[in-house]
Amino acid sequence: MRALRSALLILPCVILFAAAPGAAQEPQPKLTVPALKFCTEPRPEMCMEIYQPVCGFTKDGTSKTYGNSCHACANHDVVRYTPGECKKT
Repeated sequence: MRALRSALLILPCVILFAAAPGAAQEPQPKLTVPALKFCTEPRPEMCMEIYQPVCGFTKDGTSKTYGNSCHACANHDVVRYTPGECKKT
């Protein structure tokens, strides 16, 4: 009877520590990467004049800031874009 009581007292402790193996580790910082979007066919022929800058990337890897994603994808050389202006290097 005494052994059963001891086992019942120890069992919750074992379950508690087994359920949280990473509890002692520090949380890893989250890396934020801008969302990469790809231009699709057919390309736009007309765009609204709404300023939401994007950084458009061409086939050869160059980048340019466009007023919005529609203007970026209207250029047939642009294959993808990210939100926000291009970083100056």
